[in-house]
Amino acid sequence: MNEPVVEFRNVFFSYGPWSVLEDVNVSIERGDMTSIVGPNGGGKTTLLKLVLGLLTPTQGSVKLFGGDPVLQRARAGYVPQHWNFDMQFPVRVIDVVLMGRLNGNRWLLPYRSADKAAAENALEEMRLSDLRKRSFSALSGGQRQRVLIARALAGDPEILLLDEPTANVDAVAEEELHELLHELNERMTIVMVTHDLRFVHKCVSRVICVNRHVAIHPTGEVTHETIASIYAGEMRLIRHDHVCAPGEQH
Repeated sequence: MNEPVVEFRNVFFSYGPWSVLEDVNVSIERGDMTSIVGPNGGGKTTLLKLVLGLLTPTQGSVKLFGGDPVLQRARAGYVPQHWNFDMQFPVRVIDVVLMGRLNGNRWLLPYRSADKAAAENALEEMRLSDLRKRSFSALSGGQRQRVLIARALAGDPEILLLDEPTANVDAVAEEELHELLHELNERMTIVMVTHDLRFVHKCVSRVICVNRHVAIHPTGEVTHETIASIYAGEMRLIRHDHVCAPGEQH
């Protein structure tokens, strides 16, 4: 049996006196496409930061590719929910994507031909090659999100971690983003945090429900009752594990 890409064992995490995660046991296998859902403050983003070694468990262990997340972090691509960026700064799309080739030892060194090739490949994969010289600030919300994913892809990751990838994008951009992620999942593991239950699609193999504690469900088992128990209230649930017949309405 292959070793999990991500493994949490009896993990607890607190910010000072505030408990955020309690007794979390999760494993994510190579090739999985997994959604993490839950209410604000429930611990979703904290899970991703623990995977990346940006936070350390109060108790228990987290492994990435079987090792210390800090040492394995270069094998992961991360797309944060918020990117602090001065929209008046005249940075081009290709410049943003090239940032994905930087690490702690590369900040003052010029980009190599391999870096430029990786950035161009990432832009092509995100269908953004024609926007490579466009100002980042001139893009739509959906285009910016794809540029940030391209930035993560430029580092040639084996796992892609996304925090709220559908925030600030319209329905058309959301559908295109889903299609692109589905294609990426053919060659890498994908984990995405979302509160948007519409994005929990049929191709997502499992849903990790987080509200301090963690429960794992196959996508088809995420029901109204499941969501109500996570969010402590009623939420509208839209199912995507049913394929509509021609002419049938969603």
